Amino acid sequence: MSDLMRNPMVFASARAIEGDENPEDFNPDGFIGISVDNKGHDFKFLPFGAGRRICPGINFGIASVEPVLASLLCTSNWELLPGMRKEDINTYVSSWCGNTQEY
Repeated sequence: MSDLMRNPMVFASARAIEGDENPEDFNPDGFIGISVDNKGHDFKFLPFGAGRRICPGINFGIASVEPVLASLLCTSNWELLPGMRKEDINTYVSSWCGNTQEY
């Protein structure tokens, strides 16, 4: 019998180190400053595969995000939260390919 089977608390402790404390909460600060290579050489896309086994739909998925987001923005009724002004909104836009614009 392995040491791991005899002492399962070691496995639980190792799992707690790599796990997120609040997996149900979205933290946008975790995505700031991340550069992503969608050609299959980045471990952030590991669920999509890499090399010859890369997901054939990854480029379609990336390309379809912009029109879907644009249609959501155009068809929804947007209004400011109570107490907010237009000047409080940050209009700094950054895309995944690194271009930044101020609107």
